[in-house]
Amino acid sequence: FPVPSSELSTVSGHVDHGLSRTSGPGSPRRDPQVDFTAVSRAGRLAPGDYSWSGYVYVPRADTYTFRFQYTPGSPTQQPSFTLDGQSQSLSAAKSFYCGQYYPSSPVCVPVNPTNPGYTEGGLTNEETGAMKLSRGFHSVSIGFRNDSGAPASLRFAYSRARGDLIDAARAARRKAAAIVFVNDNGVKTLNQDAYTPPTQGVAGLPAADRALIAAVAKANRRTIVVMNTADPVGVEPWIRMRHVKAVLEMWNAGSEGGTSTARLLLGRANPSGHTVITWPRRAGDTLWQHRERRRLYPGERLGVHPERLNGLPDHSQANCSSYIPAPSPCTKTIFSQGIFSGYRYYDRQRLAPEVPFGFGLSYTKFRFSGLGVRRSRAGVDVTFSVSNTGRRAGADVAQVYVGPGPSRRGVQQAVHALAGFARVTLGPGRTRRVTIHLGARSFQYWNELGQRWKTNPGRRTIWVGDADARSHLPLRATVRIGGR
Repeated sequence: FPVPSSELSTVSGHVDHGLSRTSGPGSPRRDPQVDFTAVSRAGRLAPGDYSWSGYVYVPRADTYTFRFQYTPGSPTQQPSFTLDGQSQSLSAAKSFYCGQYYPSSPVCVPVNPTNPGYTEGGLTNEETGAMKLSRGFHSVSIGFRNDSGAPASLRFAYSRARGDLIDAARAARRKAAAIVFVNDNGVKTLNQDAYTPPTQGVAGLPAADRALIAAVAKANRRTIVVMNTADPVGVEPWIRMRHVKAVLEMWNAGSEGGTSTARLLLGRANPSGHTVITWPRRAGDTLWQHRERRRLYPGERLGVHPERLNGLPDHSQANCSSYIPAPSPCTKTIFSQGIFSGYRYYDRQRLAPEVPFGFGLSYTKFRFSGLGVRRSRAGVDVTFSVSNTGRRAGADVAQVYVGPGPSRRGVQQAVHALAGFARVTLGPGRTRRVTIHLGARSFQYWNELGQRWKTNPGRRTIWVGDADARSHLPLRATVRIGGR
């Protein structure tokens, strides 16, 4: 934001709301702000050699970064800036978000030149280094030469570590709701690629984002957090704050993400997505870092398993050559967990997740009832009713899980195995009867000796609900499976 007039003064000791224009067309005069763009009230600057002097008032000790956005032109047009008598160098402004997909050369949201929105688009955007300023008045001088022969833009802006949080909290007070947008910029997300070391756990949000959530939630009792992340992130402890009422994960939503987010927040669309990833509760709740206490197969060693994520040396560097640049040293991954990946691992280890696989909320509520399980010639038909018990139309994803059969030597079996699902869209008060067919493969395991799928006969438990959590699987029945 442009430095406000409430923090600018022509004299030290008290704020008189502005800086002195000491040269250039229109001087001498006092300008409430240095905000001269095609979209600002003051408009653009006519050709000329401009200078301003005065003071920036710092209401509390803080870390400041000053920014200048201006019409691109010849090198002599770059603004000059001094603070407390010291000349400050300017460099290209850093992006506020860089993607997590290319660690060697991350793809960043461009900010230089500026994007249209808060200010005029297409301006050169430069900044000082971050600096700690004490409370009080700090002298500043600004120079800008417009030798383009046409009107030019210049904007003097800033950001502050603490002050921005205080302003956000102040803006959130006494509002019907407050929305906080956060992302995974600057954190090491869990990509599980060849560059990810086995010591890396699930990342949390950046410290600045966590502080913003806490400040706004303290000021507003209806705080909504919108996340744009590439992967699951740790959300403790802020997700349990009393005033954080809702969390909307939009992932990397693309060019229409803003429109989609607005429609969901305003109730123009009903969120009905269900996560296909288990969200861990703790940073170390992963296949390779969790200290196992339950074996995944007979004879497995307990403890951590770094081999499941780049934890073993690969003596053939050629195996890493498909990556640019190639990881060094070259490592390899062994999936020693067998079938226990994703939600199956959490179920087996009895690890409570933050968000279970298959979970999703809506602006309405659903109820499951009337479970019937019938063997058919080609498998099992699972029939049940889904009712929309709320006042709005919506969709739920009904999920059918199959429990393990009788124990078989050398055979891994999941606590719950997703065997089928169906998206069910219902108007308010409506009920639909749903049948999901489970084929023979739902009750089979891979027999390595015979190199074929083999049915595990015996009694099997069938669960129905809308997430891999007992609290979300209200229907349960058993069925006997014959052998083949």
